[in-house]
Amino acid sequence: LGMPGSEALSLDPSDRLLAISPFLGSRVVSDLQAGTRELILLSRPAALDGVGLASHTQPFVLDQATEEAPDASPDPDAGAREDVNAVTPASEANPPARGLHAKTFLAERRDEVEVITGSANATSPAFDGNVELVVRLRGPKSSAGIDTVWHGGKEAPGLRQVCVPYTPQVPDPLLTELEDRSWEIDRWHTFLSTSDPVLEVGESDG
Repeated sequence: LGMPGSEALSLDPSDRLLAISPFLGSRVVSDLQAGTRELILLSRPAALDGVGLASHTQPFVLDQATEEAPDASPDPDAGAREDVNAVTPASEANPPARGLHAKTFLAERRDEVEVITGSANATSPAFDGNVELVVRLRGPKSSAGIDTVWHGGKEAPGLRQVCVPYTPQVPDPLLTELEDRSWEIDRWHTFLSTSDPVLEVGESDG
């Protein structure tokens, strides 16, 4: 996406849609809602606060409890054995995973599901402007559909287990300002990637 001759990212109408995106744009979210009968939308609270949500949209955020690193209890027998399958406790060198970074869209149409995953957020610059990389996959809904990813099964837990329904919050002015700065940086990156910059190096008197 965003390269000469490339088309804007779009999703065909669907029966159900699961959209996972840390950043949201009002126009894209409106289009997603208009193109499906049921939308599960996973994002960040600050992003959800800034868009309008339709009655058939179920908004979710990550459960903060799942982002907290478990306490690492000392093992008195640690020196007597080595478990190659043990999980390394979170530390400065091995920090715990935090925050939502995935950008994925699952659209169900009858017995088929289309998966679009890559670097594109659900925003206008990402769908039509930014240089992005996405992959489109198609398969049977029975094995790769929204229920499999969201609710999971016996062999693998679903994403729903680490999410909670979104509850609107009073906007934080500081967070709003940080969001604005983030968008400015994104726009600058877009401009820089398409401006064919030239680096000039010279000698300094100092």
